Amino acid sequence: MFYVDGSGWSRLFPSSPQHREFTRWIDPRIGSAVTSRVSISEARQAADFEPGPARAKAHALVEAVRSKVPQLEVTEEGLKASSFAVKVLEPFQALHIGMAAADPDVDTVVTYDAALARVCQLYALTVVAPGMPDGWQNGDADSSA
Repeated sequence: MFYVDGSGWSRLFPSSPQHREFTRWIDPRIGSAVTSRVSISEARQAADFEPGPARAKAHALVEAVRSKVPQLEVTEEGLKASSFAVKVLEPFQALHIGMAAADPDVDTVVTYDAALARVCQLYALTVVAPGMPDGWQNGDADSSA
């Protein structure tokens, strides 16, 4: 099972970088996805920045995700994992780590957030970012792909 943060879901928007790669990757795997209220909130915020008529479509995509993809809740174990991560991440980034790391069925995080991706490695979580080159999260590759 894999966890998708808001930066991942925002790749559903046609104007987003890596849109094609993300949608090709997620479509056949959507049944194995989980997310969270934090991820949905982040994706809604990103949708607010879509231009003109694309904004309504972006919000509709986020609503479809919210209604169809199971959402993880913050647990005691998740808060414990988050409390360690918050030393190097912003609070919402740390919550993503906590929720993913605390769920024994989650082994992968889909994110386009470099700091979050680096910390995922410390929690033995595989990072997937369709369309990004190897090493992007470490500055080892051109992250503008």
